[in-house]
Amino acid sequence: MRILKVFIFLLFIMTCTAIEKEPNLKIQPYFNKAKVTIDYMTPGIFSLKLIDQLIQLKSKGILIRIISDRTFESFPENLIFDASKHFSIKIIDAKFKIAHNLLIIDQKEAIIGGAYFPAKQLLVDNLASIKDKNKLHNIYLNFQDTWQNIQLSQTRDSLLRFQHYIDVNSSENQIDSNTAPKSGFVASKNGKRYYRVDSKSAKRISDKNRIYFESEELAKNSGRTRARNF
Repeated sequence: MRILKVFIFLLFIMTCTAIEKEPNLKIQPYFNKAKVTIDYMTPGIFSLKLIDQLIQLKSKGILIRIISDRTFESFPENLIFDASKHFSIKIIDAKFKIAHNLLIIDQKEAIIGGAYFPAKQLLVDNLASIKDKNKLHNIYLNFQDTWQNIQLSQTRDSLLRFQHYIDVNSSENQIDSNTAPKSGFVASKNGKRYYRVDSKSAKRISDKNRIYFESEELAKNSGRTRARNF
C-alpha cells in the first residue's frame, strides 16, 4: 500500500509543470475532433491559442458552449471575458465549483482532466477519456442541467468581474481636464496602480494618459492594484 501511495504521488508530481508562458493543456488537441458540438466546462481559459482554435472551429459551423465559475475571476491571465465575445458562455456564480476541465465532443466522447493554477503557474495535466454510453450520457445530462440552471442575467453580472482591461482608445476614456469626473478612481493607461481622483498622486497623471473608473471594483478588475499613496 505504501509503495502504491508513493507511485501515485510521483505520478502527480510528473504531471505538474511550472509554466513560464501561457499553458498548453494536453486537452487542446481533442477540440479538433469535434464535427458538430463542443461542450466545455473549465475553471478558466488561460490560452489565446485555445481561443483562436475555438474561433476556427466555430467558423466551420461547430456549436460551442462554455461553462466556468468565479474561481479565477481576479486573475488578468484568465481570458473568459475575451472568450465571451465569440462563444456562448455561462458563469456559475460561485467559486471552486469546477475543479478541472471537462470536454464533451459531439456527445460521443468526454475528456476529463487538466487544470492550471495561475497563482503558482502550476499545470496539472493528466487526462481520462470516456466513451461508455451510459457514463457519457450522465456526464452530458449534468452539463445540460448546469447550463439550463444558470440565468443569462447572472452570467452578464458575473462576466463583468472578468473584465481585466480598459480600451484606452474608447471614447469613454477620451476626457480632458475640464470634463474629468470629480469622484471615483483614475490610473495611467501605462500604469499598474490606481488612485482616488482627488489624490495628489492622481494629479501627476497627464490628461492624455488618464483612465477613469466609476468604482474601485472596476479599477481592480482592470488588473491594477491600489497605490500606497492612495
